[in-house]
Amino acid sequence: MDDQEMFNLEMEKKDFSSLKGSRPKVEKLLRKKNGPSMAPPQFELHDPISQLVKDHPGLTREKAAEMFEEFGF
Repeated sequence: MDDQEMFNLEMEKKDFSSLKGSRPKVEKLLRKKNGPSMAPPQFELHDPISQLVKDHPGLTREKAAEMFEEFGF
């Protein structure tokens, strides 16, 4: 039996039922500790061409606009 199998057997014996539902509490504590950096990212979807150009360096607005027209967006 290797280390991973031994670990798996030990974990099967443990009772984790008391941890059920604790994730929101832990996430709240992490946000409180780390500040706004733990907040989910806010994506700017108002201008999809700007977002595309931002996400893909080297792509021009003109080429992105052509792609949008070509694919029917």
